[in-house]
Amino acid sequence: MMMTGPSGPRPPVRYLFIDGAYLRCALEEKSRRYFPSEQITLNYQQFTNGYKKKFYYDCLPPKNKGETREDYETRIAPRLDFYDSLRAIDGFHVFLGSTTSEGAKARQKGVDIMIAVHMLTHSFRHNMEQATLLTGDLDFKPLLDALVQDGMDVTLWFEPGSASKELIHAADSQLKITLESILACSTPEFRQLHPPPEIVTRFGRNVDGHSFIRSGLTDAGTKVELFEASDEKLVVLPDANSGNGYLHIKHRDLFFIERIMEDRQTPVKWT
Repeated sequence: MMMTGPSGPRPPVRYLFIDGAYLRCALEEKSRRYFPSEQITLNYQQFTNGYKKKFYYDCLPPKNKGETREDYETRIAPRLDFYDSLRAIDGFHVFLGSTTSEGAKARQKGVDIMIAVHMLTHSFRHNMEQATLLTGDLDFKPLLDALVQDGMDVTLWFEPGSASKELIHAADSQLKITLESILACSTPEFRQLHPPPEIVTRFGRNVDGHSFIRSGLTDAGTKVELFEASDEKLVVLPDANSGNGYLHIKHRDLFFIERIMEDRQTPVKWT
């Protein structure tokens, strides 16, 4: 929705609130599944583009039993450097909670409360016109309910499979963390090693230069066709969101195309 200002239409003021532990787990899960020997690295400026202010909430890892202070400070130094890199981005703010106890039983303390207080405060003061919360924690449902009842336009940004339906339905709109979206916002160094697939919708099955390999079906019964040209794979299927259009997905690795389709909830079984 476009707002009206003195010089005409303007985009709404959007704030982003990030549950850092949740995002880190989502990235680790994607890395384990698709890049077992590497960790996906994000370009956070690109990942959060479009938001006037970005708030990142996290806790430092706990001190291990028997670990010296010097060893602990060495271990957390990369995390502190990461927080500083976020603070260097315009409009980015980092807030740290604390951890209770030590080791595997450690729990975050204060993060949920900070997120709730900050989101409600900015909503009450009308600092923002749209709020996005990146999390999958069901404990935030009362917060989303309160914001929606207050008239705030709320988006939940989540990783499919790790957020409950109750939390998803509490928001006005939803945004999914998928392999496709992560690769699009990864660092240039990571993209050079792992280029993202090319995904376009075309009004036709134009596969010039590609040879047919085999066909298959999605769980919904949609026909899928696989083509190949040199070292490039091309998957073509009807695009349910564009009427008579066809979705064309290109990549050198069929494995990635299949994972993209799973993320889009259109897994294919080849015949």
